[in-house]
Amino acid sequence: MSLNTILSKAPNTSFLNSSHDSILAKWARNIGSLVTPVLQSLMGDEGPRIQPRLAHNRVVFDAYDPVNNRYMQNASEEELRIWLENRYYT
Repeated sequence: MSLNTILSKAPNTSFLNSSHDSILAKWARNIGSLVTPVLQSLMGDEGPRIQPRLAHNRVVFDAYDPVNNRYMQNASEEELRIWLENRYYT
């Protein structure tokens, strides 16, 4: 599960922005602004980055694997699938 998914499921804290801010509400906002970067740095973004694009009237994929520092360009969907499977089994 990615960090963005985790953060998107966090409870709504918009009520903390009211004009009647308590010390606890200010503390909660400050902690949230400190925790998010720490979690991002600890979890990292180790998932492959895939960018589809149109080339010569067909969809091709460019991909980057930050764990293995590998790139793939102009791949078909099948080539991309094989590349991704190899990432987990090598």
